[in-house]
Amino acid sequence: TCHTIIPEPSDSAIWTNEHGETMPAIEYQAASPDEKALALHAMNNQFFFSNRAADRVTFGKHELDCQRVTVNIRGKEWDFLVYEFLEFTSTRKRMSVVLRDPRDGLIKVYCKGADNVVFERITQESKATLWNVTEGHLARFANEGLRTLCCAYRVISEHEFEAWLDGHVK
Repeated sequence: TCHTIIPEPSDSAIWTNEHGETMPAIEYQAASPDEKALALHAMNNQFFFSNRAADRVTFGKHELDCQRVTVNIRGKEWDFLVYEFLEFTSTRKRMSVVLRDPRDGLIKVYCKGADNVVFERITQESKATLWNVTEGHLARFANEGLRTLCCAYRVISEHEFEAWLDGHVK
């Protein structure tokens, strides 16, 4: 859900993923080859992005132009309501979305970006329990000449999101 990809029906044949499952023929139009590669990898792991549609919702006192993003996750379709989309910039060095996750009803902020930028934003608990292993993987991938991208998310309360909207909309 943290991407700008547009799915378009394709004339090509239906294809089979690495798990032997038949997948519909959709072509992903992406702003970058990295973004498309990430979406294709997700598709091969049974996270299939199939639709993006404009929507308008009321959140507290705010009217939001948002998007409904449909993702088939291991055979079940879910419509994520993306409230806010913060684009990647060379200054931010990350892309973020604020959405409502239909699987649990919670509001979440998803972020993807450069490892150092994501590292600055994760909790001390995550740094203590997960970062050493992650850093080892990043170093190995860099030594192999591979590009890396880190992803993180955080659950936020309805009140916290509305307070953020109050400052963001001004």
